[in-house]
Amino acid sequence: MRKISSILLILLLLMSFVACHKEKAGFSKVNEEGSTSSVKDNSNHIFSETKLKEIELNKKFIKVALEEREDIYERDILVLINKWHHELYETNMRLLPILLRACMIDQTTHDIIHNLNISSLDNKKSIKKINSWALNNLAHTQTLLDFKQEPGQDPWGVAYGRPIYKKLLPSEMKAMSIYSGKITGKCATIANLNYSIFRLLGIEPDNIMNLKISGHVFGLAKLNDQIIVLDNNNIKLLNDSLRSWITEEHYYGFYNDVISVNKNIVINDEILDTKGSLLDAICKVNNIELQKENIDFLEIEVDRDRIISTIFSDSQTKSMILTKYAYQSLYVKKPELYLKASLRAPKAVELANELETVEEIIKWINNNITYGSIFEDYNERIMLADQVIVFKTGGLKDQAVLAYTLLTLKGHEPEIKITKDNIYIDLGSKIYDVENWHEVSLISGNVELIWKIKKE
Repeated sequence: MRKISSILLILLLLMSFVACHKEKAGFSKVNEEGSTSSVKDNSNHIFSETKLKEIELNKKFIKVALEEREDIYERDILVLINKWHHELYETNMRLLPILLRACMIDQTTHDIIHNLNISSLDNKKSIKKINSWALNNLAHTQTLLDFKQEPGQDPWGVAYGRPIYKKLLPSEMKAMSIYSGKITGKCATIANLNYSIFRLLGIEPDNIMNLKISGHVFGLAKLNDQIIVLDNNNIKLLNDSLRSWITEEHYYGFYNDVISVNKNIVINDEILDTKGSLLDAICKVNNIELQKENIDFLEIEVDRDRIISTIFSDSQTKSMILTKYAYQSLYVKKPELYLKASLRAPKAVELANELETVEEIIKWINNNITYGSIFEDYNERIMLADQVIVFKTGGLKDQAVLAYTLLTLKGHEPEIKITKDNIYIDLGSKIYDVENWHEVSLISGNVELIWKIKKE
């Protein structure tokens, strides 16, 4: 039998497990054709050789995940998984292009583009159509009554004495509609979505970027010598009023999906009136020398399969690997980092402080979390503990992550144990069936995977 590492086992088990429960979740059908493979532990958090039923997976994506390079800082991965404002900016904005790429491959972004039904951006009518869509479908979190007096806790909480101002993926923005009825986020989150839409509609990275000013982020794009301002849910061609505002602002940097610049810059009339690219004009006016990353990502079209292939199978650059973690993909070599990221989440810490006993934790999850996912491609992604708490939904693997997180924060040493058909939380003295949260005396079936954070 061919030996493969534990990440393949995680993928096979989690994805086949979701297939078994698809009717309960109301999810779309996945391929259930099975095969048998031998699995042996080659990492720091799984165990012995076993056999299990598989569903069909992208073997190329798996192979690339197994070969993931080791010279990537764990800290960078955690920053991109958690997506806290101050951590993203404390890295000199260098991780923001990676976050943009994760937004660009999110299915929600492509659903929006499909629904816009715009074949070309070459006319004012298409810009007006996008603006009309944005006005009707996007909401800024701070405009909601639920969070108007709670900056930063909307609804992600405070860490180390300051709001985390979490940057959301488009799927999270869509899930935030439970509060607003609209796709919702703060300014940088909305800017990232706007950027992704325009980028995927054909604007090259040299002509689109997000700009950081005091307390705000907005986008600028250039199309056929016209400047488009992407400011929250207002998307308009440059006019005299917008020109006056833009040229008078003080800027702390900018980024797109290729580069980021963390320095004070100016945006003046020379830049706004340039006949060349926006990026070249900004660099010329501000004496910036850039070294662009040499990747094929620059020429992508509105084809999600092609983008996914570029990120998941065609490259082993650090930025592409980090994009997968930012996307919360299961095609990664170190999925235990999703557990570490969950343990850091303020909402998880807050909830753990409210619950005292193991029984209270299990009861809270059972009473408050429904089966489902915020991700359309749920079978290839994992939700974090705070996402399950905030959106009150999660697949069994996601609920297991929440239980693991809360129990660990209370000082227990839980293990997530996965069989071919189910997931269990094992505390040593007690075992819980994640499907119904009943306490059981024994685990039914062979344990194929033990998922936990290895002690240092």
